[in-house]
Amino acid sequence: WRARKLKVLKSATYVAEQTQSLQNITSLKKKAINELASEIPRLMKFIVFNISIPVSEVICESWGSTIDKIVRKRPTAIDGDDAAVGTIDKRMFIYPNGAPPGHKSVRKLLKAAIVAM
Repeated sequence: WRARKLKVLKSATYVAEQTQSLQNITSLKKKAINELASEIPRLMKFIVFNISIPVSEVICESWGSTIDKIVRKRPTAIDGDDAAVGTIDKRMFIYPNGAPPGHKSVRKLLKAAIVAM
């Protein structure tokens, strides 16, 4: 009887240790999720920015002849500024693709894409 009682006690101790270990893991998991949650918006902006600029640049390069035809048909920009010829047209061409997720405006992204061309 004593050996059986000792065996049950060891089993109960083992179960208690494993339960405590699982609680610690759960606690660590919650802590990690909370800490990483604050970083997710910055990570998403980084990923979206680095993906969206090359995509916009590829669109401009692939359709360069089409954009050039639009520019030739319109000798000045919409506001009449001769120095900005073509810039407005390229923005208008890319704009329908919309802002990437996480961005409210495509203006800065498009400006960077056009400058990078």
